[in-house]
Amino acid sequence: MPFRFQCINGCLVWWLTMVHFVAGITLTVSPSNNVEVHQVVTLQCELDPNSVPPILVIFSVKPTTTLCLLEPLNGTCKYTQSSCLSTYNASCSNETVFSIQVNVPQSWNGASICCQTIFSTSNYVNFSVKVPVTSVTITPVATTLIDGQVINLICITSYCNPPANIMWYKSTTAIHVTNHSTSTRNISDGLVRTTSSLQTQVVKMDNGKHVYCTASNIPGRSINSTVLTLAVLYKPEVTSTISPYIVIEGKTATLECILTDANPSKGIAWKWFKTDSPSIVLYKGPIFKIANIQRDKSGSYNCTANNFVGTSEAVTIHVDIQYKPEVTSSIPSPYIVTEGHTASLECRVTAANPNFSIIWRWYKTDNPSNVLHNGPVLAIPNIKKNRSGTYSCTASNDVGTSEVVDINIDVQYRPNLTSNTPNPYKVIEGQTATLECRVTAANPNSSIVWRWYKTDNSSNVLHNGSTYTIQHVERNRSGSYNCTAINSVGTSFPANIYLNVQYKPEILDKPSTLVNESEKVIITRTIVSNPLADVYWYRGQQLLQTQLLVNKTTFIIEKASCTDTTNFTLVASNEVERNVTALVELMVNCKPWVANSNVTLRVTDTAVLNFSVIVNAFPEPQYELNYFNGTRNTHMIHTITRNTMNNFSINFNQKSVNECDRGTYHLKIWNLYGETTIIVNIFKQRKPDNPRNIGVKCEGTRAIVQWISSFNGGDHQTFDVFALNGQQRGNQSIRIPDMGENKLHEAHVQNLQPSITYVFYVSAQNNYGFSISDIISCMTSKETKNSQTGTIAGSVAGILLLITIVLIVFLINKCYVCDLTIHKRNSKEANKESSFYTAITEQQENRERNMYDELTKDENRSQYEAVLMTENCMKKCKSQHLKILKVKAILKTGKRF
Repeated sequence: MPFRFQCINGCLVWWLTMVHFVAGITLTVSPSNNVEVHQVVTLQCELDPNSVPPILVIFSVKPTTTLCLLEPLNGTCKYTQSSCLSTYNASCSNETVFSIQVNVPQSWNGASICCQTIFSTSNYVNFSVKVPVTSVTITPVATTLIDGQVINLICITSYCNPPANIMWYKSTTAIHVTNHSTSTRNISDGLVRTTSSLQTQVVKMDNGKHVYCTASNIPGRSINSTVLTLAVLYKPEVTSTISPYIVIEGKTATLECILTDANPSKGIAWKWFKTDSPSIVLYKGPIFKIANIQRDKSGSYNCTANNFVGTSEAVTIHVDIQYKPEVTSSIPSPYIVTEGHTASLECRVTAANPNFSIIWRWYKTDNPSNVLHNGPVLAIPNIKKNRSGTYSCTASNDVGTSEVVDINIDVQYRPNLTSNTPNPYKVIEGQTATLECRVTAANPNSSIVWRWYKTDNSSNVLHNGSTYTIQHVERNRSGSYNCTAINSVGTSFPANIYLNVQYKPEILDKPSTLVNESEKVIITRTIVSNPLADVYWYRGQQLLQTQLLVNKTTFIIEKASCTDTTNFTLVASNEVERNVTALVELMVNCKPWVANSNVTLRVTDTAVLNFSVIVNAFPEPQYELNYFNGTRNTHMIHTITRNTMNNFSINFNQKSVNECDRGTYHLKIWNLYGETTIIVNIFKQRKPDNPRNIGVKCEGTRAIVQWISSFNGGDHQTFDVFALNGQQRGNQSIRIPDMGENKLHEAHVQNLQPSITYVFYVSAQNNYGFSISDIISCMTSKETKNSQTGTIAGSVAGILLLITIVLIVFLINKCYVCDLTIHKRNSKEANKESSFYTAITEQQENRERNMYDELTKDENRSQYEAVLMTENCMKKCKSQHLKILKVKAILKTGKRF
């Protein structure tokens, strides 16, 4: 393809005879095209990978300067000038990337750089080259001025690019350029020189300050001019130590002016004069003294200082001559005032300097440390008598305290009373009451008039005198009494005495209380007493309720029962009298009630039948005794006796008893509120049942035996405890009384031998025979001091024989007694048997039978019980034989079964 080559503006431009697409080319600068002079940059030209050969790259500066021409060959630059390689460090790393390194000259400022090939030209890169400012000069050098003069200063920079900025400084403070300086610029060869003019007025505060300028055209870099020192001359400046100058009258006033500043500070001329007389010079010097100054010297004083520049402003000192207050009072002395009124004492200041912030002090002359008031007027409202005396007032300012002004106060007051009588004054009714008052203080204390009256009736004067006596005082005289005393000022406050007439309790009577059974009972009584009484409710000897310090008492029964019918005893006590009593009657309507619904009677053939039933009922009940089949008994004599209000005894009596009289009866008892029935069993008396559940604990020389009692056979029974050993010697406890059926009894058997086996049994006896418990054995513990082994060994045979005989006698006796239940014995046989039993044991005492012992719960027992007991007797005899065999075995082996 034919073409022609033409260079335009330093770059090769190819015009092709036929227009066609040209591949791209790009020029980049690293690190930047905005550089300082002599900074090294890298120019890189990058071709399109599909560039059309031949490849030839030219770096040039617009308009005509060619830097390098590069042609690549296998990663190197072919046919390249040596200057490109050495000066620009040219690189042809491949056929698309070419670079050179250039030390940017000042002339490149504003220049355009490009790279091109035969077929295309890259983009143009415009360079901005910075030339730092190198110097700045300040004029003029002479800087001595007078305060207020204007100074003109000029700063000129070296040529640079971009233009430099000039800042003015006075000492370290930048002067505001807009207000104080103007700038001009001069351009040469693309560089700029800046000139700044500063015009400013100096003042005395500029003296000694440094003035200079700085120039900067690159951020972070600046250059300073020569530093000038200002010398500013000014007139003196003076001051005073204090104004106003306060001085105490009679002291020396020392007025001083101080030269605070001047330039020059030598050759100073001083002058003192009074402000209102400037032409009269009082003193020439910095310190002006006035000895023994008086208050008429008060006023304003001026001082000045002068040098060749001028005279200072005048300093004014106000001299304040101060003195303590002068005080007087228009209040007469003595000053008379009535207690309860307001006492007003006044002092006033006639002269003082200062005459403000006056501190007043009022005090009693005899106690100056106790300040009563701080003010010119001492007002004592509701003044009391103890405020009488001499009062002093003073006024103080910063200088001192005035002379004292004294005023005597005479407080007059009505009498003050007290009483020697205890309050409250207690007196027992009928005795003499003595009430006494006395005057403790009064002003004036003459012509005292007395009045006694009751507090609730002040118009009724009871007595005129300090002592009021009431003979045989009655309870209606109780109350509050006042006494008063009167003088010329007025009447005293009353002295109050409470007269407490005390009297014994009185229980106000009320009718009896009648309620039905199960209802709630509330019994109330009023007690008239002084002081209040402690109240106690009794039922017989039983304390039911206590209430302390009451005048009304209430006793409550939540649910009344028949047994609640009674006369309660109400006891009231106070300090005057103890144990004032009254009966409080309660009647409860109720059906008959008995404590025991079964009555068992054990009688002999010859005994007289006599029994009673205690019944609680209200009103009085009726009754009827019937046989078990329902027919009425007409043989027994019966009566009813009222024991208490609701307690009755129904008594039955029959002189002789035969077989047909024995059996079970029904005793029916009734009234309007219901009925009850008692089962009455009449049986023949017999010997007691065997004691049971015997237990024994053996110790060294004694044993503790316990057992449970059985039925006593209808007669009073007693118990004996026996202990037997092989030496044919026995031990017996003291006789033990019966504590009731099924009760646990205990006895101690003393004087036993240690390490010996004993057999124990319990005997129960009454007037109809005796019975014994089961037999139990126990060995006493060993004694360490005395051995009884030989004695025990020699005694086994003897004790065996003795126990056998005793048990045979017991067995015969028991069988014999059993046989008596169906065969009558004469008294001789009974006595014979008894004497035989007594020969072996101790004589047993007979006691009377209690006819009200309870029956067992077995209601099937009847008058035919005796016949049934016969069958059991033979069984018991066989049992006794077994007991004999058991005793023999125990005594033989020494072991317990």
